Amino acid sequence: RLGILGGGQLAQMLASSAAQLGLEPHILSPSSLDPAAQVTAHWHHGDPNNPKDLQNFLAKQDLLTFESEFVSTDKLIGLQLKKNKSKKSQFVFPKPHLMKLFQFRSSQKEILEKFKISTASFMIIKNHTDLNKAWERFGGKFVLKKAFGAYDGHGTHYIQSFSDLKKTDDLLDGELFIAEAFITFQRELAVIFVRSFNGSCIHLPMVESHQTQHRCDWVRGPVEHKKFFGLRKKILEMLNKIDYVGCIAFELFDTGKELLVNEIAPRVHNTGHYSQDALLHSQFDLHLMAGLGYELPQPQLTNKAFAMINLLGKTKNSIKIPQKLTGKLHLYGKKENRPGRKMGHLNYIGNNLQEILKQALNERKKFLL
Repeated sequence: RLGILGGGQLAQMLASSAAQLGLEPHILSPSSLDPAAQVTAHWHHGDPNNPKDLQNFLAKQDLLTFESEFVSTDKLIGLQLKKNKSKKSQFVFPKPHLMKLFQFRSSQKEILEKFKISTASFMIIKNHTDLNKAWERFGGKFVLKKAFGAYDGHGTHYIQSFSDLKKTDDLLDGELFIAEAFITFQRELAVIFVRSFNGSCIHLPMVESHQTQHRCDWVRGPVEHKKFFGLRKKILEMLNKIDYVGCIAFELFDTGKELLVNEIAPRVHNTGHYSQDALLHSQFDLHLMAGLGYELPQPQLTNKAFAMINLLGKTKNSIKIPQKLTGKLHLYGKKENRPGRKMGHLNYIGNNLQEILKQALNERKKFLL
């Protein structure tokens, strides 16, 4: 029995992979209409951050994982030692104390520095004095990010003038932030690593990702960068040292000369959805295989190139799907459409990177979102 905390599309795709691997997927989420609740007979009503709901849910599971890093980890820390009666698998994965570490952008930055992994210079911002120091250090131009709970651009503020700085006065009321230097980059890249409970570790093909209003719009790949070999070595060292288990995504800035880690997501990730159709094993399969302690297979492409394009809502109307598609459609079953909401994605495989992305962009235009 695999417990998954959360009921969104990531939990939905994890649950589907779990069933194919012979696991019994259980979902803890607030609504029976949640995407993940629609693909399993084992839905449990509750809030993953409610201690009582969580305790009741945990008592029924053999394995437990997450769809989001923003969960209450305090109640989970130590449970993998208490519940793990067999060394063939780890009860909670990734480990709760590591989820807590990666929840915060501040501690993400600190662990990157510890393992000498290149990232933008930063400062932890606790008060207005720190904010003024950041203004001086970064020459009046920096990015202010909420340390906890920020995603898809939420909690991110661009400081480029004194008036921008003054607008942040009300933000620091008990909230922790980080200030980062502005980075000029040529493109954004992403790569997902997977480490098994047995110690084997792989990474999926690196992709180029394109953002629209801070949300992932499309990815294409595989892509290469001359600095990736050195980055890969340091990431592997970090994952082995901290004994990480499961998928972990690294969002990167390609400056032309170097690769900088922008952010880390300790879970399956939007930039890895292409793996459902472009690889023999999807990121969702590999995440669960890692928790079970399997020897992880090296990723194998089903074709030379691939692209994934998100279907983002534009209205509150029902989505209209074109009758003819060449890409593989993955809809999440969300009952309410709204602007900016991720409603599904399309996967494409082919021989030419440019052509399949063009094809994906053209076919998306046929959807009424």
